Amino acid sequence: MMSLISDARPINISDCTYLRKAFHGFNKDSWVYFSPFLFAYSLPPRRSVYILKESGSTIIFQYLRRQKMDRIDLLIPPLPLNNRSFKWISRLTREVKLEEAQKELRILWVDDSDKKLLGKYFKDHIYFEVRDEEYIYSPSDVWQASGGKFRDFRKKIHRASNMLPVFRKMTPEDVGDANSLLKDWRRKQGRRNGFLLDWGYTRSILSTFFKFKEEDLSAWCVEIEGKLKAFAMAGPISSDMACFFIAKSDPSFSGLSEYQRWRVCGELSEYGFVNDAGDLGIDGLKRHKSKLRPVRYNMVHSATITM
Repeated sequence: MMSLISDARPINISDCTYLRKAFHGFNKDSWVYFSPFLFAYSLPPRRSVYILKESGSTIIFQYLRRQKMDRIDLLIPPLPLNNRSFKWISRLTREVKLEEAQKELRILWVDDSDKKLLGKYFKDHIYFEVRDEEYIYSPSDVWQASGGKFRDFRKKIHRASNMLPVFRKMTPEDVGDANSLLKDWRRKQGRRNGFLLDWGYTRSILSTFFKFKEEDLSAWCVEIEGKLKAFAMAGPISSDMACFFIAKSDPSFSGLSEYQRWRVCGELSEYGFVNDAGDLGIDGLKRHKSKLRPVRYNMVHSATITM
């Protein structure tokens, strides 16, 4: 591995508490700043995520092994993002071009505040693309689900409630059933959507969720007639923003997905907001998430730096 990142090490579960506290300190609230996701996103040997502490900054990057060319990308900008870390990014960009034959350095997730700082420093050597528009809910509003704007949402919840679902904490004994549900979900949803980008990290987190501290990650499931038919995971991004990390349910049960999101929002009602990521441009997912009546949207970008 090249000199600037030779001291990096693979991310592990024990890093998640440290990262959570660091993200809290910098008031980050984008979905990517949910530290269990950064751990689960690492899927070696093809994609490995590393953490590096350099010159007072915390740096998280991925190493991709490809048939024609390996490459390195930053997942998020260094924390803190300042003149020292700007210079480090510049040196890394030059180094990957020399050693890895990359034409550029990408930063995969960039929030609005970092976009302004990066654009000001790199000017003509950086360009941005919109990556996603994240749905931000008020969990207490969703849990109460009152008023006309939640009418359709309440109907779905009532429909699922008639099936007498049991909502409870997940345990390690649920992993086998959850994996079976995930495979079935992928088979059914894959017919409609050619890309299901969360398949890899969902499988990863299913095998490890019970190893996390509860203040970093919580997991629940829904049983119907004694069989696991949905599961969800969530946790804190900041002191006032939770992350709706994973939500999977059997699509053959009408209203179950809405019921699950409603119950999880109830568990997260101590937070002012919940970030439920974007909709991947999928119309059905957009309609589904809109039922929870977002209070605002959070724009996220990707950045490409050329030197």
